[in-house]
Amino acid sequence: MNERKMTLLNKIIQAIEPLAVKYGQELVEVTFEENSHDKKLKVIVGSLKGVGIKELTSITKEFNKLNEANVIIPFDFSLDVSSPGLDRLLQTGSDFKRNIDREVSIKHKGENDVMHKDSGTILEVSGTNVTIRVSKNENKQILIENIIKAKLVIKIGKRK
Repeated sequence: MNERKMTLLNKIIQAIEPLAVKYGQELVEVTFEENSHDKKLKVIVGSLKGVGIKELTSITKEFNKLNEANVIIPFDFSLDVSSPGLDRLLQTGSDFKRNIDREVSIKHKGENDVMHKDSGTILEVSGTNVTIRVSKNENKQILIENIIKAKLVIKIGKRK
């Protein structure tokens, strides 16, 4: 990423992070994409209590008001403020914390860099580890830094 784009992203983060916090949200991810047709700022926010349309709308309106005179972003762009979504990969401790009690599939490195794949319910996140229940009698602790890919298991059907 070039220096100009990094500077712009840092400026955006400095402006939008306090808005996320104001509405009880954590800034999860900020990306800026541009092509020959348009420029798009995508902001993902989340919290342990979830994200409602009210929070998303408020953050969007306040950011647009801050940038009214193109003070933060000096050109036209589209803004998309959303929640992480069910299909987003879990990457940080905060991602796992927001999804405690949900089922997850994790591909990770074990001892001697041997690859493992485990599925289970996220029980807790402490510091650098996530603990999942892999069976009725077995919990597994996984170092977050050893996780290659983690995603929620989405089940469609009737609830029990």
